[in-house]
Amino acid sequence: MTVQTSNCARFRPIGILRLAALVLLSWLAVAPACAQSSLGSGFDHNRTGFALTGPHLGADCTSCHQAGRFKGTPQRCAGCHNGVTAIGKNTKHPPTSSLCESCHAVSSFKQVRYDHSQAFGTCAACHNGTLARGKTTTHIVTSAPCESCHKNTAFFISRAMDHTGITSGCATCHNSIKAKGKPTSHVVTTAACESCHKSTVTFAGATFSHAGIVSGCASCHNGATAKGKPTTHVATTAACESCHKSTTTFVGATFSHAGIVSGCASCHNGTAAKGKSATHVATTAACESCHKSTTTFVGATFSHAGIVSG
Repeated sequence: MTVQTSNCARFRPIGILRLAALVLLSWLAVAPACAQSSLGSGFDHNRTGFALTGPHLGADCTSCHQAGRFKGTPQRCAGCHNGVTAIGKNTKHPPTSSLCESCHAVSSFKQVRYDHSQAFGTCAACHNGTLARGKTTTHIVTSAPCESCHKNTAFFISRAMDHTGITSGCATCHNSIKAKGKPTSHVVTTAACESCHKSTVTFAGATFSHAGIVSGCASCHNGATAKGKPTTHVATTAACESCHKSTTTFVGATFSHAGIVSGCASCHNGTAAKGKSATHVATTAACESCHKSTTTFVGATFSHAGIVSG
């Protein structure tokens, strides 16, 4: 008796062998690609939720998927960039608790931005001219911490210098380079700033010390650098100090009439200097025709010459 066998039973061993061969061939085909990079594989890495960009595109798959591990592969930079699996922070890296990706772009480790909200330590620990920009050569000389003046971490301008305890040496900074210095209209002097300027918040209200100054007043009192002659001043080319003897007030100046024998009315007109009173004798005669003294109006003798009526 002949036993019939089905086609399925007859070819089952062959089918199993074929399946095993296909699996083997499939594994051999995929394995080399995975050992290379995503550029040479047909696998769509975007489906994992971690898109490969920049240098990651050409990275060897096994540099991240070590020992054939796929599930649980770190997606945060520090998971691989820890100095063991991949390059991590160097010894000169600024101290921070921020995530790598907060500052570094995937395309490069070159710093593109720095998140100061996660920084710890003093500013100078990084802003020392090596890790990050530090003091410029024109920076004011100070040992104060950066943050005592610089309150903004986005830019260095808009700073306020703490002058607490500074009572001398102003010109070492206030030289028009490091800090605002004398304007072109400043009084000509070699005196220290602090001898006149007593406030460290404003230049206004400075009082100039005239001690020892007895001449050359007009070099400053010219109406530009310091208060000069008003428009009602007596017309004269005499030096200020010939009449003004006080360096604290212009009041009380005594005009020297030496050598003046005519033209009194050019000053004694009631504006520049005292003129005729309301009770003065009506006359068109020159002042000096009656008033012979230049120190007082008393004692004047009226000349009646030519007066015969009225």
